Amino acid sequence: MGTENGICRMETPEFEKAGPELKLKLQKYSEEDGLIDNHANSICVDNEGRVWIGTRGGVSELQQKQVFVSIKHEDHENSALPDNEVQTIMQDKKGIIWMGTLNGLASTNRESIYKCPIAIFCNNIAIFYGDDFI
Repeated sequence: MGTENGICRMETPEFEKAGPELKLKLQKYSEEDGLIDNHANSICVDNEGRVWIGTRGGVSELQQKQVFVSIKHEDHENSALPDNEVQTIMQDKKGIIWMGTLNGLASTNRESIYKCPIAIFCNNIAIFYGDDFI
């Protein structure tokens, strides 16, 4: 679950054993734990189980339920991430992670990050849709 105060990983409750109230097991992650920014806009779990979190401050990748690797926009023209406000993240069928930001599109194959110049009517990418996304 993404919130403005970080993210929470929820273990699926056992509905068969639940009484009138479900008791949820939550693991909270925030900037204190290494998340690049507390305001989470988007979450994507890739086909290898890594969790990608798009935030107002860039992208964090949660590895092994405890280690964050983060990517953010740098203030130079060669920055691969077009903007720190990452609104949506999806993985395509080839395993490429796509990140839509307020100022354009980026992708990563886990080795490099690529800014993807596209000629569309607006650079504000809020959602992905297509047959190539899983």
